[in-house]
Amino acid sequence: MPDTRFRRWRRTRPFWGGLWVAAGGAVILLAPLAPLPLLVRQGVAGISGYLAGLLLVAAGLLSWWQHGQRVFLGVAAIALSLGSFVTSNLGGLGLGMLAGLTGGALLCAWSPDGRPARRREEPLRAIAAVPVALVLALPAPHPSGPADSGLEAARLTLWGGRFEGVVSRPAGPRLKLSMSAVEIEDGLHRTRGSDAAVHQRFSRLRLSGGVVMYVTRLRARVGGVALTFTPELPPPPLPLPSMTVTDVEADRLLVRAARARIEGLTQRVS
Repeated sequence: MPDTRFRRWRRTRPFWGGLWVAAGGAVILLAPLAPLPLLVRQGVAGISGYLAGLLLVAAGLLSWWQHGQRVFLGVAAIALSLGSFVTSNLGGLGLGMLAGLTGGALLCAWSPDGRPARRREEPLRAIAAVPVALVLALPAPHPSGPADSGLEAARLTLWGGRFEGVVSRPAGPRLKLSMSAVEIEDGLHRTRGSDAAVHQRFSRLRLSGGVVMYVTRLRARVGGVALTFTPELPPPPLPLPSMTVTDVEADRLLVRAARARIEGLTQRVS
């Protein structure tokens, strides 16, 4: 069906980032047509304003077909959007500049969707995936005292992400996040009790099929900017078609997923 083909095409490129950048450029181009008295319509500033708008539109459209250059295009879009504030009627009355900044950040954060290409892996890795997913979902048993768990990862990519709100759990309030799939790279899952601690390292963990995460604190870098979310300071409830973050830290992590696949698993008990 045409709609299905469009969704597949959209998921293989930074569609939303390119759309925001192109929309920001279009607003900057159309701003001089607004019926307001204090607008730049001619001269050098007017030419540079049109140039910034045209370059933003070109960068947004180009990112759909040259997504290998998405980081360069995203940085260029951010620079052009900031420059448009002084050359293009306050960045298209502020709206074009904000749209360009949003799209540039999305371009820098986007990562290729690897779901259509299934990698062939050793049978042992596939067999080990389900127990590991259960280990991430349930703290390891300890002789006495409750367990505390956490996750650290160099990189996390999610698809179809959504913040579902703050929910009450036996151990206290937690952030609830849902996604269609998530891939975690260079991860360390740790569980600590009163008598022992379990450290599980893996090179790659992929969860899919109605993934749900509960955390008390989530810290990550988005485009180089460190962000921390808690039940007192939750993230905005915005849907994310795809997103990649780095330097991930999650406290008291609970995970549910229908399918899991893991690579490079090692475990140490101390």
